[in-house]
Amino acid sequence: MLTTNEIQAARVHAAGSGATTQSILATAPDRDFWERDLLRHTYRARLAIEDDADALLEEIRKSFRSRPAVELIASLAGVDTGGNVGDIQEGLARHPLVVIHFLLVDDFAQYKTSAAVADIAEAYLPNSELAACRRRNDEYDRQLLLMHLYLRKPEALRYVQGLNDWHRKGAAPMVLKEKVRDGATKLEDFLVRKNIDPALADLRKKHPAHPRLHYVMTVPRKDDGQLVFLRRNLHPDYVWNDDGTDVHHGQKSEWIILHFKDGGRALKVCSVTSEVPRLVADRIATAFFGSDVHYVDDLQAASDAAIENFLAAITDPGDGRLPILEIVAANSPLRGGHKVTITNESDRNIIDGIDHFEEAVGDLFDDLDNLARIKVAFVSGKRKNRISLFFPKKNGTRVVQYDDGRLDKNRCAEFERFMQDEFSIKVRSTESKGGKR
Repeated sequence: MLTTNEIQAARVHAAGSGATTQSILATAPDRDFWERDLLRHTYRARLAIEDDADALLEEIRKSFRSRPAVELIASLAGVDTGGNVGDIQEGLARHPLVVIHFLLVDDFAQYKTSAAVADIAEAYLPNSELAACRRRNDEYDRQLLLMHLYLRKPEALRYVQGLNDWHRKGAAPMVLKEKVRDGATKLEDFLVRKNIDPALADLRKKHPAHPRLHYVMTVPRKDDGQLVFLRRNLHPDYVWNDDGTDVHHGQKSEWIILHFKDGGRALKVCSVTSEVPRLVADRIATAFFGSDVHYVDDLQAASDAAIENFLAAITDPGDGRLPILEIVAANSPLRGGHKVTITNESDRNIIDGIDHFEEAVGDLFDDLDNLARIKVAFVSGKRKNRISLFFPKKNGTRVVQYDDGRLDKNRCAEFERFMQDEFSIKVRSTESKGGKR
């Protein structure tokens, strides 16, 4: 999570700027902000219904159904909030400009992870507004959070956009190959445009064929390092217009997200490609530490004994800390060494099935090299997450990996702490960016 003090002290450095008061509602929504910065394709369609009262009312009824949402917009448009929701919605239709701003906010809210919205909202919104955005089940109303956030600090939606991508992707853990002393300045103060742009320019000079990298923003994480967001063209692409009569040519873009931790000694990388993120991270770290340094894959070793103790615990009916939902074993005790899968789509463990199989056929856990995958149920708050675990050898080192791309990063951190605290096992992402050095 972000910290309000850090952000208000200008430790979030973003490209561009936006309006910061409710005065933005008095003018048309900024096209560059919605189409370029937030990548909303609905901007023109929303503006097109400004003079169509019937279409506007239909969209209001479709998008704003809760009383808190319609009352918030009504209070800003000067509409009476004394009637029922339907009455308020009809009143809002007479104030198209204000409504269109919030229709765009609602469009933006679609498919955004709750973690990304909450992380930014909790940094910017006062407790009173956060409380007003909670439902009866104590979960946040994502739409309402973003509406309040747009009013208080519109450009913060850019940070939601970035964190949404970060929360949805796996992150390859890396560490510095070399031992270093602390940098001359704090890392959070160093990771700003004036220091990062020269590192990007230096990389481009040495690799002119690579697409140009663009610094977008740095977002601090409370007690968890800093996120540097970069963007670059990935490969040529094209899109058709709605009528299917014309093609717009351009480039498919890639987010590169560098999560610097432990004062820059550790790093997690979210990206499509492997080499470029590693090279640019090396450049940034070299500039920060003042010496030539390189990141390599962080292979957090786990002993066979620790893994065997872990497997014994989760297959113990009396344990219950981490129900086992699936096991996939290669080279099984079956004649011919076929792969065996024992699974359960519900949250009920499969211990009885494993016991029955081993009684009838043979041991499934006698060789860790044959253990292709297990799936467990991890409880986080009120949610149960199905997590796949793998036990490969990397460069001769046994590691425990998990599929972190299916959890938001807050739950990933929680799961990693759980595995360390409960079973003394360090787990790492299945992602890997180290390559060959």
